[in-house]
Amino acid sequence: MEQSTIPGFRFVPRTGVIYVMHEAMRHGFSYDAPQWANLGQGSPETGPIPGAPPRIESLVIPASKQQYGPVAGNSDLRQAVADFYNTTFRRGKKSKYTRENVSIASGGRLALTRLASALGNINMGHFIPDYTAYEELLSVFKAFTSIPILLDGEAGYKIPAAALKKEILGRGLSALLASNPCNPTGQLVEEGELREWCGLARECQCSFIIDEFYSHYIYNTKPGAPRMVSAAAYVENVEKDPVIVVDGLTKNWRYPGWRISWTVGPKAVIEAIASAGSFLDGGANHPFQSIAAGLLDPQLAGQETAAIQKHFGETQADGHRRGCRAGGRVLHLGESFPAAEAIERRDEFLPRGAQGKGDYRARRVLRRESRQPAGARALRKLLPRQFRAGNEKARNGPRCPRTGHQKVPQIAAAALRARAAASSLLYAGIFYIKIHAWLRWKHALFFASSIPGS
Repeated sequence: MEQSTIPGFRFVPRTGVIYVMHEAMRHGFSYDAPQWANLGQGSPETGPIPGAPPRIESLVIPASKQQYGPVAGNSDLRQAVADFYNTTFRRGKKSKYTRENVSIASGGRLALTRLASALGNINMGHFIPDYTAYEELLSVFKAFTSIPILLDGEAGYKIPAAALKKEILGRGLSALLASNPCNPTGQLVEEGELREWCGLARECQCSFIIDEFYSHYIYNTKPGAPRMVSAAAYVENVEKDPVIVVDGLTKNWRYPGWRISWTVGPKAVIEAIASAGSFLDGGANHPFQSIAAGLLDPQLAGQETAAIQKHFGETQADGHRRGCRAGGRVLHLGESFPAAEAIERRDEFLPRGAQGKGDYRARRVLRRESRQPAGARALRKLLPRQFRAGNEKARNGPRCPRTGHQKVPQIAAAALRARAAASSLLYAGIFYIKIHAWLRWKHALFFASSIPGS
């Protein structure tokens, strides 16, 4: 591990996606460069797309909006979020969300940071694989114990409700963090299965924190019938059910630069994370909150969702075809393939449950080497050393019997288990030494007191 040269500071690595984007920019990547295509980051197109509402390109900021905003968010935006969930997911239900069930933050990671800082001394579970920032974010906080739950690739990286219940009870989990749809596998928990998850949260008294930032990117829909998925639809009592939803404008509304997110849950949770926000960040972007409220009109949100599902569903296949015609190449775990070959072999890169479908999001970077012949060599340098082609550790390490790719999640989980076992042995040894020393001291003291004249 690299060491900081400044006293008191440790080396802090970037998350995988941010690391790749940082290195790509060093090699000339920009969003305006035609020879680059960013397929490795969850960055949606931010410009106009067919059928979508007009994009907001300017706003007027009055003097009052240049002041600090409320830490929990503007009341109008909080109510707009509550109304959106009530209208879209909770029609006919007695229990409804209000503005007091909503907190606004500057982006999804900060919303999760607020939540993590408000957790007590508990066991918190999260899945592997899942969003890469979870592991690093959770490791910063020492109040709770982060416990990874390994998902089986042979099962399509899905976990049945019965198995999830065993994990919760067996590991003593009081909270569970998961993205839905999952980033990066694309697996979706919906309808009856999602209802079972919410039932488990109530039954096991385990708070489910559901990251729903990709919940409008669902492609198995009928034309003109947009689908959105949220755990909020299966919450029975908004004040008692321990189900917390995190979403924002970043992906589902395609405004990632605005850094506006929200957390929806019981009032007690909202009050706790607002208190955390008072010392973590001080509140979200104030000027953008006022205009963001209008984007949550259910009709506009439905129009945007339909446009997203139609546009990205079509351009995904078209992008593959254009990559073939341009002589493009795909980089996957340090190996470079011609785009045409990569498309034919695309199922090798996917979990079994996602094979044969068009709605996958693999973390890869596509570069058209017809314009930049040195592209493959440059991109290979962007990967961590252990994943570069030709590296002995990567070539000889454990690999998936189906695809031949390295079992990165399994290696990570095994490393965590080994580290925990080593720590337990170390503490047991220290405890034994201390007890042994204490007994010898008591033994010597007893004999000293039994000697005449002592």
